[in-house]
Amino acid sequence: MPADVVVTGADGFVGTRLVEALRVAGVPVRRAVRRPGRERGHSGDEVLTGDLESYQDWDVLLRGARVVVHLAARVHVMDRQAAREMAAFESANVLATKRLAQAAVRAGIERIVFLSTVGVHGTRSIHPLLESAPIIPASAYARSKWLAEECLRQVVAQTATDAVILRPPLVYGAGNPGNMARMMRLIATGMPLPFAGVGNARSMIYVGNLVDAIVRAIREPGPLNDTFLVCDEMAFSTPELIERLAMAAGLHVRLFYLPVPLLRMLMAMTGRSREATSLLDSLVIDSARFRNRFAWLPPFAAHAGLAEVASTCPLPAR
Repeated sequence: MPADVVVTGADGFVGTRLVEALRVAGVPVRRAVRRPGRERGHSGDEVLTGDLESYQDWDVLLRGARVVVHLAARVHVMDRQAAREMAAFESANVLATKRLAQAAVRAGIERIVFLSTVGVHGTRSIHPLLESAPIIPASAYARSKWLAEECLRQVVAQTATDAVILRPPLVYGAGNPGNMARMMRLIATGMPLPFAGVGNARSMIYVGNLVDAIVRAIREPGPLNDTFLVCDEMAFSTPELIERLAMAAGLHVRLFYLPVPLLRMLMAMTGRSREATSLLDSLVIDSARFRNRFAWLPPFAAHAGLAEVASTCPLPAR
């Protein structure tokens, strides 16, 4: 089936929303999916890739397209040994991105839009991050995304294919089973929560806003080789986020004060150090560069995205 845009990871959390937005806009899309059969009525635009690290038919996948949006990535690894974990991430996220970029150049693709992560800059920042901030990935996943960025830049350098790299923070919305869903379940227990004294600030992005940003990157006239941070207009502290989610769900939440150092220590003792980082530390993004370059404002307010999360997240019986 002819396609203007190829989307890898088209059956994922961001990919399904992006494909829907492109179809509404009348853009022919070819969906690269890991497993078949998740959509009915559009099987003609579906290409089964399986695991990215073993996929070989990139030239066939990209034939006739103008833009490729590379969303597919390995996010979780079961083996917690550092060397094996990094090898798994590099195979799926770095090598596959390199092969895709090489095929895109051969196919005469005009642009690759690559979804990276703000995690390449680390997990915390008191001052708003800019694209020029130091690269200090704190996880194997974030490191693999940075290496994939570098591979992509090297492959498209001095070619007619350009690359737009987007680095979002936490992406939230209906259907995302991550941190936001866990927080909703915690709120629904009705237990008092010890976050009243947390004065952090975290940037996030609603999936509808991220999709809109990707569409802008697809449509922008080229050439355009650049990297952008992108986020919602507002950043929230942990207690603000909890209260807004509770309000959207029609739930009452009770917050009490516990000193942050003690809270951090208790979370570390229970094996929740990674959660402590996202709940207690600040990570704020300055996305002015993307907004100015594309004359872009997020089309959805944060409260609308949080209401969507609250209304669709399954909650335990109380």
